[in-house]
Order: sequence, then C-alpha cells, then structure tokens
Amino acid sequence: MVQPISLSDDKVSTGSLVIDPCMDALLEPTQRSAVAALAAALANRKCEDEDGQGLYDDFGALLRYLRARNWDPDRAEAMIRSTARWRKEFGYSAVISGGRQEEVARENALGNVYVRGFDRSGRPAIYLKPGGAGWGGTSGVYHLVYCIERAIACVECQAERGNLVLQADDPTSRKFVLLADFSGVGLGTPMGVVRQYIQIMQDHYPERLGQAFFVNAPFLMWGFFSAASSFADPVTVMKLQFISEESSARRQRMSEFFDLAVLEPGFGGTAKEQFESAIFLTTKINDSLFGLEFSEQLKASALSNGHAISNTCSLVWGEEQQGVFWSICRSLTVLALSAK
Repeated sequence: MVQPISLSDDKVSTGSLVIDPCMDALLEPTQRSAVAALAAALANRKCEDEDGQGLYDDFGALLRYLRARNWDPDRAEAMIRSTARWRKEFGYSAVISGGRQEEVARENALGNVYVRGFDRSGRPAIYLKPGGAGWGGTSGVYHLVYCIERAIACVECQAERGNLVLQADDPTSRKFVLLADFSGVGLGTPMGVVRQYIQIMQDHYPERLGQAFFVNAPFLMWGFFSAASSFADPVTVMKLQFISEESSARRQRMSEFFDLAVLEPGFGGTAKEQFESAIFLTTKINDSLFGLEFSEQLKASALSNGHAISNTCSLVWGEEQQGVFWSICRSLTVLALSAK
C-alpha cells in the first residue's frame, strides 16, 4: 500500500517530484496517497514518445490531472501520459523555448488570441476572436499554446502576489478565464478550429479553465456548442456562459465577474485601448523584463519615457532578453517587472 507523502517546511523532492508544502497541506490523506501513486507510476513508465518534462515532476500538474479524474490514479495516469505524447508529437518544448517564434509572432499580430486583464478573482483572461482576419491558420495552434502558457505564467504570478482568490472547494487551483467574441463569424469561418482549441484546453490543460464567456454567438454557434456537449467534459460545459444581453444589461451581468475598466467594450467593458502586438511581444523597456498580460505591459510602456516600440525590435531573435522572454512560462523572476 502506498503511504501518504510526508513533507518538511520547504519544497522538497520525492524522487523527481518537487512538492509544494503549501499545496500539500490542503490535501486530504487519501489525496496525498493518490499523488504518491501517480508519481510512482510515472517514474516507472517513462517512454521515448512522451515529453514529461515539467509535467511528471510538477506537483501542481499531478493534482490537476487527479482532480480531473476524480482522484483515480490509473485514470489520471492515462490522461497525463496522453498529454505527454501530444507534447512530443506537437513539439511543445519548441513552442515554449522560442523555436516557433516566427509563427507565434505572425499569429499574434492578427489580434485574434491574446492574454489581457483579470477577472474579479484575479484570474487572467484569454481573448479569443474567431471572426478575425486570418483565423484558422496552420500556425494558430502554436500561438494558442503559447498564449495558454502565458496565461498560466500570469496566474502563477498572481498567486505569488497574493492576488488570486481561491475557491473553498478547490484551494489549489490556478486557472484562467476565456473571453470569446464571435463578431464577424460566418459560414466560411473554420469552426473546427474552435473545437480543436477547446479540446486542447480540455484534454491537455485540465483544471485550467475557470470559466468561459461567449458574446455575439450566432444561432449556428448555439447549435455547435449544444453538439459540443457530447464530446466536452460535463464539468467544462458547466463553465460555459453565453452572454446574450445587450448594452446596460450586458454591462450589469459582466460586472459580476469583471471590473469593467479592465474589460474590452465587446464584453460590456470600458477598456478602449486597442490590442497592440508590438507591446504584447516586447521583452524589454528600460530594463523591465516583460511576460505579463497585455494591460500591465501597456501601463509599463506608458511610463517608459517615450521609448519607441516597433515590431522590428520586438521580434529580433538572439538578444539575451529575447531568449529569456520566450521561456516565460514557468519563471516568476522573468514575469516580475523591474522595481525601478
């Protein structure tokens, strides 16, 4: 029988698994046993066709996969190993290390997917705009994964700052929210891409989506998401909110979840500054390393003494800070803006 994990005051290593005692303290004994069983199984069954780095040895990841499978170690193992195989086949390590920088930059310039703002619980928001120009390009999945990882980096930073409101029934969660605006979507829009994106979030980022809001969804989209309930996890379906209200009614409903000052007008907010890819992808302004969500970068750029930001300088590869930027997803030191 696998014994519950016992920890000291600081982060310690149990095999290759580094355990955060703050998270561990919130677990029940049976849950600790499940973590131990899953960690042992993964340590004994690594395969060449799996990319488990930053996954098998991530205590938080094991918790998320276990929670997604009702704390069943066998089912959680099957799910997390499926993600490891997907990462290997997809080329996940190349995306987070900068190997797909050109594709990511090209997609980001379209302004269809990006990370901007936080909800009232401190969770970062990913904007998704399927009706935008160029939606559904072949490099879109690389960019989606980059933005998801960036949102994860932001939520980890929020947790470090103490700005994340945790739920009593899910105190170890680190989640983001999704804001999808279907303005401009028509019969020619490749909706299969939307389904692919949702499945990536469901299958390979379990327990990361806190809530999803959809505005301007045409009638055919209602049918699509009704059908989606057949392949999406029921818990995921419950997180989906269709916002059909207009004007003041929309503002009132969305104000329950967001400070309207940090929410874009399409969702009832008053944040009118347009998304600028050059700012979002800029790595350095006056010695400040970037890697936060767009609004924080926008504020920092306004305080940069008129420093000119160009697409050219933001996409130059080879500079030390650029290499640091493309590795933001797990480094809180990179996420922290300079205190100067």
